[in-house]
Parts: sequence; C-alpha cells; structure tokens
Amino acid sequence: MLKITASANLVLSVLIETFTVHKLSPDALIPEEIPKSNYYNASKTENELSLVCSEVIEVQSLQNSKGWNA
Repeated sequence: MLKITASANLVLSVLIETFTVHKLSPDALIPEEIPKSNYYNASKTENELSLVCSEVIEVQSLQNSKGWNA
C-alpha cells in the first residue's frame, strides 16, 4: 500500500483493490451490496447517479469503466 503524506498531517493510502466507475440513471437505487463493501462512492446529479465500487461487485449500469485505483 502506497502512503502519501501532505503538509497538514493528512495521510492518503492507495488501495490494492481495483474499482469500476458506473453511470446509472438519476432515479436508480444503490444496489444492496454496495454499502456493505469496504469502499464505495456514490454521487448524484439531476442527470445521473455515479457509483465507484469494487470490480468484483456486479452492477447493472448504463455505462462503466473498469480498472481504476483509489
């Protein structure tokens, strides 16, 4: 795990796991298994719901991009 230290004693760690970024419709529900995972991010606008989650979690999405690190 790579650790980066910033001037305000902020430590960032790069996770070993790889992630997928998903684009869903704005009225989509977050799948049940997502909040149970070690790391995820959900962002919503009037146009879409974006999810970042482990690549091992299958999500039915409009579009996705695999192989990301966080």
